[in-house]
This record gives sequence, structure tokens and C-alpha cells, in this order.
Amino acid sequence: MKIIWIILCLLVAACGPVATNAPPAAQPSVNAPTAAPTPASGNVTRADDAIALAQQKFPELRSIKQSPPNSIGASTNIWVIDQPDGWNLVFWKGEGDCPAGCINNHYWYVGVSKSGDAALAGEYVREFNSGANALQTRGQPMWGIPKQ
Repeated sequence: MKIIWIILCLLVAACGPVATNAPPAAQPSVNAPTAAPTPASGNVTRADDAIALAQQKFPELRSIKQSPPNSIGASTNIWVIDQPDGWNLVFWKGEGDCPAGCINNHYWYVGVSKSGDAALAGEYVREFNSGANALQTRGQPMWGIPKQ
């Protein structure tokens, strides 16, 4: 089965870009900094600053980077959803056969205000439990990511 997925991915890549499943309101920010300084409180004016602030406050998010649009086989991404008073950020990390879509997926939902507050709003995890031979979930998806 894995060979079929690999062949399918190669055929799709050869035929052109693939549409993403990101909702219209969730636009990845371009050029996310890898080691941007954290903005001072009350000085968050860009989505990239909000991402840097969230990654500083929550160390488990530091390894998560944005994927290029239409990428195949990515194992991390950050979606930015603009809000009137800041941003809702969705950090995603996948593991296990990501060229085929990742078996295990972990989503962190972080709200960042323009005043410099960052708060973890929730988490959603889908993991394969080999002992039970079942996909198990905990938490709830938020902000339309992932689509249900």
C-alpha cells in the first residue's frame, strides 16, 4: 500500500500543483522568521511577530515551521487567521509516512493579541495506537483546522 501512495504522490507532483485543504480564512504567513526577536508587549503588529511570540512562550512549538504552498510530504505548518485584535495561529506537526499524509497529527491553537498576550486555546491530537490497532483522538479541532 505504501508503494501505491509513493507512486501516486510522484504522479501528482509530476502533473502540477495540488490544491491545499486550508480554509479560505487560514492563510499561511510568508517568510516566517526562524529566530526573530520577540516583540515587546503592546508591539505585535505583524503575523510573523505573533508566531515568534507564540514560539517563545510555548517551547514545544519552536521546531514547527511553515510549509511552502502546495508542498507534498510536509510534516509541519503554521496557519495564520487574522482577527480584529490579533491572530489565531494553528501550529501542526505530523509524524509517520508524511509523504502519504502523516499518520499521527498534533495541532496547537494559540491566540495572540496585538497587545502582546499569547494564550494556548486548545490542542487536537490524532494518533495511531498500534496496540489497539486504532486511530485515537484527544481534544477538539478549532478554527476549521483540520477540516472535519
